[in-house]
Amino acid sequence: MKLFIKGRRTGYAPEQCGNTMTVREIIEYLEQYHDDVEVFLSNDNCYTYGNVTENSFEEDF
Repeated sequence: MKLFIKGRRTGYAPEQCGNTMTVREIIEYLEQYHDDVEVFLSNDNCYTYGNVTENSFEEDF
């Protein structure tokens, strides 16, 4: 099994994107899947895909 997160373009700045999930909500959602399920990003209506690694995360304060 593979789990895909659909990439969506909803704004040009985070403030334009509306509501988004919190870290806690993402953790709770992912708990329904087995620990070895791979997670991918799905872009361009499933035309391209990307992997998720520790380098995929970036903080902004």
